[in-house]
Amino acid sequence: MREPECLLRTAMQTLEMIARGASLPDILTNVCTAIDAEDPEIISTILLMDPDGTRLWPTAGPRVPAGWTQAISPLKVAPDMGSCGTAAFRKELVIISDIATDPRWSAAPPEQSREVAISYGLRAAWSTPLLSRGDQVLGTFAIYYGEPRTPDIGDLRLIEDASCIALTAIEVDQSRKALERAVVDLTERRRVEQALRERERESLMILDTIPALVAILKPNGEVDAVNHELVERKVPVMPKPHASCKRTDATLPLSPITAISCRQPMRSHSAIRRSSSMRPNPRPAHPGFT
Repeated sequence: MREPECLLRTAMQTLEMIARGASLPDILTNVCTAIDAEDPEIISTILLMDPDGTRLWPTAGPRVPAGWTQAISPLKVAPDMGSCGTAAFRKELVIISDIATDPRWSAAPPEQSREVAISYGLRAAWSTPLLSRGDQVLGTFAIYYGEPRTPDIGDLRLIEDASCIALTAIEVDQSRKALERAVVDLTERRRVEQALRERERESLMILDTIPALVAILKPNGEVDAVNHELVERKVPVMPKPHASCKRTDATLPLSPITAISCRQPMRSHSAIRRSSSMRPNPRPAHPGFT
């Protein structure tokens, strides 16, 4: 697929699949299928980076021998780990013209050795990393050949253009998943907030059934909420002595209000009850507390 219009057609197909909500593996397989269709010798493949950032997983490559796909599932990201492992590690294009002799295949484990690759009919491997805007490796795009081969300018252009299409699909998929997670998080947050509001409403209803003057205090000793009985009687709220409070006049008695400590401040209804508009002509705070 060295003709510009063919690459453009692949790009358009990719965008259409994205718009239809196709899965990322299906989209990347379509890219590899389009690349392979232009040359019977090409074996293209796309590997995606594991979330841990240390391994690659084969995701697309209809012409890749199944045995080789299984052997490199997953493939370690490290130097001299073949074309894809090395490309992801170095974050640069890696051209292995002859798998049989290139030292960049020397660190591969036995099941991924050059001998195994050759046994599956692979002799040349060209790989490029798929880098995000933030220089993060999202995967690799690679082309295998069944005989030793060095890329020409057209081959390099093909690798660059195909990689661009694959990268676009991967980034769009990641953005869509991030948006879906954000929606789920927002939905869960709203559910929790609604549950908290309901619990507060129930607590206030229970508080209103108490036939006594009751005030709920914040951890710092400030009044956070009062019950209906106290509001109806318009009794000035006198908080219970707190460690941070200093009483300067020990002869002044406290109002007969039951104080209940509360770790978390109450909202909604309690805010209304704290409003000065609920108690006309409020009395000033007791001078015995500062």
